[in-house]
Amino acid sequence: MSGWTPIFGVAQTPPKRVVGPQGSKSVIWESPHWMIRTTSTEASTTTGGGDEDELFEQGDVTFVLVSSALVLLMIPGVGFFYSGLTRAMSALSLILISFWSVALVSLQWFLIGYSLTFSAGGSAFIGNFDHLFLFGVHPAPVAPHLPGQLFVLYQAMFAAITPALIFGAAAERFRFLPATIFIPLWTTLIYDPLAYWAWNPHGWGAVLGGLDFAGGTPVHISSGAAALAYALVLGKRNQKGHPIPHSMSHVLLGTTLLWVGWFGFNGGSALSASSQAVAATLATHLSACAGAVTGLLLSYCRTRTYSGLGLCSGAVAGLVAITPAAGFVSPASSLLFGVVGATVCHVAVRLVQKFCCDDALEVFGNHGVGGIVGNLMTGVFGSPLISGLFLQHWNLEKVATHMSATPTNMSLGDSSTTRPNCNKLITARERPSPGVSSLLNPPIICRLLVTLQIIKVTQYVTCIPSLNFMNECVENLDSRCETKIP
Repeated sequence: MSGWTPIFGVAQTPPKRVVGPQGSKSVIWESPHWMIRTTSTEASTTTGGGDEDELFEQGDVTFVLVSSALVLLMIPGVGFFYSGLTRAMSALSLILISFWSVALVSLQWFLIGYSLTFSAGGSAFIGNFDHLFLFGVHPAPVAPHLPGQLFVLYQAMFAAITPALIFGAAAERFRFLPATIFIPLWTTLIYDPLAYWAWNPHGWGAVLGGLDFAGGTPVHISSGAAALAYALVLGKRNQKGHPIPHSMSHVLLGTTLLWVGWFGFNGGSALSASSQAVAATLATHLSACAGAVTGLLLSYCRTRTYSGLGLCSGAVAGLVAITPAAGFVSPASSLLFGVVGATVCHVAVRLVQKFCCDDALEVFGNHGVGGIVGNLMTGVFGSPLISGLFLQHWNLEKVATHMSATPTNMSLGDSSTTRPNCNKLITARERPSPGVSSLLNPPIICRLLVTLQIIKVTQYVTCIPSLNFMNECVENLDSRCETKIP
């Protein structure tokens, strides 16, 4: 048993020997607290010696390591994006809370978060405490080809960025100490169960067959709903009107960091350097581009100016919408995700500002609504050529509806929400007959109806038929103002 040493200098019980893959010289010594890989003399002699074979695929390990770094890069991107949208006096606090979220959530993930989310056992709703302090961590069932510690690191980045998104709604009025208490509590009580439902093989959403490639439900819908609740509790700001962004340079810098980091967010969620990772990255980029163009055009229709803020908001809306579907849709469908996501989020932001609450930086309109739109569209445009799944189309739509509706109620603290009946929700995965050419593709009539509805919404939002009327109203207002000037 050469090569095994006690952890932290503390003597432990003798580890159990677990032989690696057949023909491999690698042997795993499984202690009660860690999974330790070492070289055994016995294994070397039985296989004839030579260089040690790798237990994991080096390409996949490198790919997920780089993706983890890219997702971490998104967190300062959130801080810069938010800081540029507020007044200068509040800019530093938003950058600080983003970095603070990384520190707090990473410690929570080490202590209890990973165990509650990705433990091998557990009920349909939450995991257990088998991996407290990361004890006994080994390759997760969802990523057996990756080291367990690498999977812990990658998922910790997802958990860390989610609370950072919330505080955009409470900009200029949240306090640091209550936020410090809120972040680990919310991560434990809200994010961990939602991630368990969506990504753990034992979660009711995963058992049902729910499709959430990179966190449309655990990350975006949950943070958007929580941001709305946070803003409602804190109330409106004292100042009148919407604040003018103090630094569009910060907004553009934050958008750039988010756009680049989203390649690791969505592409890395394939958990391997595979064709699905390539498809997810391409879909992410195309959706962001379509969202940016749509956001700029919508802003021009409203203000008759080419707004950099409209471009950045549209790009973020497109990135949010494609997140749950990045690894399941074709490039052509991803363009539609960007257009629809940016359009619906644009409308939602205006409605929230007018009727609901003081969502300072439009978190619910972009992340909450964008995540819901992306989840629903995943059930419509999921493609077996991309995902390799064999699920009935209508089952996908029902799953996406359940997965998008539940976290909103949970994050808002709706006491009337009841636990779903898994016996009624769980449906068997059915394989279509080999002769069917439209696997997972919706019927032609359904696609035509969806396209018609999108065209109607786009025409209504952009006010194409009434641009002349809008121009006349603006001219009338200008003439009235001129007459009042002495």
